[in-house]
Parts: sequence; C-alpha cells; structure tokens
Amino acid sequence: MTYVLNLSHVSLQRGDTQVLSDVSWSTRPRQHWVIVGPNGAGKTTLARVASGRITPDSGEVTVSETDLAHADPADVATRVGLASAAVAAKIVPTQSVLDTVRSAAWGVAVAHDEEYEEVDDERANALMEIFGVAHLAQREFATLSEGEAQRVLLARALMTDPEVLVLDEPTSGLDLGARELLIGALSEIMKGSKSPQIILVTHQIEE
Repeated sequence: MTYVLNLSHVSLQRGDTQVLSDVSWSTRPRQHWVIVGPNGAGKTTLARVASGRITPDSGEVTVSETDLAHADPADVATRVGLASAAVAAKIVPTQSVLDTVRSAAWGVAVAHDEEYEEVDDERANALMEIFGVAHLAQREFATLSEGEAQRVLLARALMTDPEVLVLDEPTSGLDLGARELLIGALSEIMKGSKSPQIILVTHQIEE
C-alpha cells in the first residue's frame, strides 16, 4: 500500500513526561488531515516528529518510504514543509520578506550569500502574491503584523514544492479578518492538482 507519511510505533519522552506513546499513523496520496486537540495534548510534538524536525526515542517515520532518521536534514526540509512558531523564532528579525521566503530553497532559515536562480525568484514572488504579501518583499520580517508573518511563513513552507505541508497552529494570535485571509489562501492552494498533502494542527474546532 502506498503511503505519503507513515509513523510506526513512535514514542518520545521529555524529562518525566511521556509526550508520545506508541503512535502509529499513515496518510495516503490526495488526503489532507487535521490533528485537533487541547493545548498540551502533544500536537506540536507530533507535528515536529512527522516533519522530521525531531527524532523520536523509538519507532520509525517515513515520507514516501524514505526513513527521516537517516535522511539529510536539508533534504527533509525541502520535502516536508513546516510552518510553526518554532520556524518563526529562527528568522533573523532584519531579514527581508523575500529572503525569508526564498531561503527555504536551500533548506536554511537565515539567508547568507546563497545564489538564487531566476526560477527561485519567480516562485518566491508567485507564492507571496498568492498569500497577499508580495508588496512586503523588501520589508524586514520583524516589522510584519502577526497575520502578515504567518502568510510569509506559509509562502516559505511552500517554496520547495514539498510533498507534505505541516501547519502548526497557523492562525494562532490572528484576528478574524487575518484568519479568513489565511484560510482562503490555503483553500486556493488545496484546489490545485499538485497541492502538497496538508496536515493542519489546531485546537480550534471551527477551523
């Protein structure tokens, strides 16, 4: 059977707390998923394990049969996009919106002296246009509102045309208008025939 994402008997402990315990979960092509539950339920940890950003204590995580524990982290970052508060925390405050989006092509959060091809600039600009932040391309990341920053992070997460896009509480802290803008943009992305599989992590049932 063909799986996109496959977690097999995954467990993870932090200090005295068993955060994940023997979790098995598989997704198939053309499926989108929601992980919903209260704060403190382990959703963010599950999202980070599923996206290859955390290695579990035991069990296996694969994307299209590639074992993430033995894969190049930069390759994992390009195949599994992640938009989360943890990613935002790694962005240099003075970095431009454009560099924040296109640096994902190199699997890095901080732009240095990477060289970009014309196709990279075109994709970054197209994604920023979709999420309504193209006019902010030269703004510093730290000057953005929460809603703008979230949309920039989503554009960044899609920069590498990932197989899977994991969204960890993408509307957290947003007002109703900003939330509707973001959800609308995501809906447009999901309509595409080449849309990545989307895993939405939230504690808000209305989403």
